[in-house]
Amino acid sequence: AYAADADGKIRAVDTEKMTIVLDDGKTYQLPPEMDMSAVVEGAEVIIAYDPKDGVNQITDMLIQ
Repeated sequence: AYAADADGKIRAVDTEKMTIVLDDGKTYQLPPEMDMSAVVEGAEVIIAYDPKDGVNQITDMLIQ
């Protein structure tokens, strides 16, 4: 797998599935230890992720 990055605005947050959808329409999986309290719709983020088994696994996220 290779690391990739993306940036944009969070369009949707699913705290049960630990996923976010950015304004590009792509879904990204948050790591289980992630503090979801700062992850809100409308936040601008820069993320690093690994595409793995059809899931974009976030490895790092910066909320701007």
